[in-house]
Amino acid sequence: MNINTLVRMASVAAFASLFTTPVFAAVVAPGASAFLPGTSLSATPALNGSVVYTNSLAYDLDPSIALFVGHGEVTNQAIRSNLADSLIFALQLLGPINITADDVLIDSIILNGYAGWQTDIHYRSDTAGDRGPSFVERSANGDNLQFTFGFPLFLGNLTQEAHEESFPIEILTNADAFETSGRATIRGRTVVGNTPLQVSIGGLAVPTVVPLPASCWLFLAGIGVLLGLTRTQQKT
Repeated sequence: MNINTLVRMASVAAFASLFTTPVFAAVVAPGASAFLPGTSLSATPALNGSVVYTNSLAYDLDPSIALFVGHGEVTNQAIRSNLADSLIFALQLLGPINITADDVLIDSIILNGYAGWQTDIHYRSDTAGDRGPSFVERSANGDNLQFTFGFPLFLGNLTQEAHEESFPIEILTNADAFETSGRATIRGRTVVGNTPLQVSIGGLAVPTVVPLPASCWLFLAGIGVLLGLTRTQQKT
C-alpha cells in the first residue's frame, strides 16, 4: 500500500468521524449541512438549463512559489434552469498541474455570496471529472458554503501520475439575477510535508437582487407623496 492510499484512507476516516447524522443533498438552510452523493440531469431535471454566463479563472495553491503548486482553472457558470426558471451557479476545478517535488491534495472549496438565498446543492457525476465533494456545510448567516472532499483531489508531482479534476458543483437558487462579486477559497496540502496550501479567487458569479428601473422608483416616490398628502389632510 503506497503513501497516497494511506493518506486518502486516513482523510476519509477523519472526515467520517466528524459527522454522525447524515442528511443527503437537498435545500441546505443557513447553519445546516448535507452529504453529497452526486446526481445527474435525469435524476435532477431542475439542473438542466441554458448557460447565461461563464468564465474561467486561473489559480495556484501557493503563488509565492515559483513552480506551479496545484495550478489549474476554476470554471464558473450561471445557468437558467428550464424547470425552476431561476439560476443555477456551477463551479468546477479543471486542468490541474503540479511540477513540484511533492504530491498535492485538494481538501475543500469555500464559496461565499449566498446569504439570503435558497441553495439546493448537488454535484454532477454524469459529466467529465474524477470526483465530487462528499459534504457541504453552510454558515450560520447563510453566506458561505464549504465543500469538503472526503477523498481529496490528488495532484501527482510527475506528468504520468494522476491529476484529478472535480465534477461540477451545482447550486440551484431562487435568484433571477447574478453579479460577479463572489469568491472561492481552495484549500489543500502537500502529501509528504503536510504543508497547508490555500488560494482565494474573486470574480465568481453569485446571486443578486434584480435592480428596479428608474420608472419604478419614481412610481414608488409618487405613492409616498400621495400617502403623505392624505395623512396631512386627515389631520387637518
